[in-house]
Amino acid sequence: MPSLGVLKEKVKFYHEEFGLSYEVIAKRIAVIPLAYAEDTLRYKAKFLKDFLGWSDETFTKALSNYPAMLGYSIEDNLVKTFEYLEEDLGMKREAVAEVLANHPHVFGYSLEKKLRPTVSYILRLYPNATVAQAIAAAKHSFENRIRPRSELLERLDLLWRYSPRYIASMSMKDFGDKFTDMELDVTDEEIRAKKRKVDSDLKV
Repeated sequence: MPSLGVLKEKVKFYHEEFGLSYEVIAKRIAVIPLAYAEDTLRYKAKFLKDFLGWSDETFTKALSNYPAMLGYSIEDNLVKTFEYLEEDLGMKREAVAEVLANHPHVFGYSLEKKLRPTVSYILRLYPNATVAQAIAAAKHSFENRIRPRSELLERLDLLWRYSPRYIASMSMKDFGDKFTDMELDVTDEEIRAKKRKVDSDLKV
């Protein structure tokens, strides 16, 4: 942890250089990169704005939501995440920039362990899901929320009706009240067979 004097200088820097409000800084101080030199932070900020075409206002909004994004490697995190969305998922550059501005926490995901498998799972399972919805849902735990809830909706034949983001973001109580008391018309063996098929498809 930096000294009080250094901390004050960093707070002043983030406020004056990037336009973060003192309220946001105080709320997110635990995830704000404090160890980097100011020139390094400026370089990363300029790269993001130039590479993604973000305006100063858009950059400040994204940074306010997820200050930790300035702590990630340009090549290993920022560029690879962008390339996955644009090249692998076929999103237009402008759409990728918008998605990342709205969901900057995506920069912090492991591409191979979280982002790619989670998005692939959602797009294969939810017939009406968009890439943007899948990315938004990916912030939630795959094993504790996305998979078990999706499996239940699959059993109820309701995947077509809801967006994955809505399902993943529901509180435990709201989800339980809405879905878990419904009658299930398929057997446990049928849902296990479907789960094995989805797992098999994801490994292809």
